[in-house]
Amino acid sequence: ALQELERQHVNRQRRQGLEEATEQRRVAWTMRNEERKREREMAEREHERQHVLRALQKDWLTRLAACIFSSATSAQWAQLKQSKEHMHRRLLSARTIASWLAREVSRRRRQNLYRNVVRLRVALMAQARQLTALRVHVAQPIVHAFIEAQCCHRE
Repeated sequence: ALQELERQHVNRQRRQGLEEATEQRRVAWTMRNEERKREREMAEREHERQHVLRALQKDWLTRLAACIFSSATSAQWAQLKQSKEHMHRRLLSARTIASWLAREVSRRRRQNLYRNVVRLRVALMAQARQLTALRVHVAQPIVHAFIEAQCCHRE
């Protein structure tokens, strides 16, 4: 009798387990539309979250690209400005050198002119000294011949 009660108890528990499983399947069957709806809502939420995430990434990448572009443009502008300043300094240096060269060339030409003037004066003075003696020397035979001719004719 105890074994019979034990077997009935086991059978009852097994039937209860089967009935509960069947009931759960039936509830799940009836709830499947709600479950699908919940899954769809979750998928939509996930899709919306992904969309928001992509939008944030796109916005972040756009800002990052703008920052990179502005920093690259700033670096190029600074380099261009530096090269312009360098060229300006070189131009000023070239102007300074050119004006110095012009003054130096003018000074050398003036010195050469003064040197030539002094040389000309010295040469003219030397020529004047020598020509006076030369004139006297060249004129001496003529004067001597004239004097002899004049002296001789009087006698």
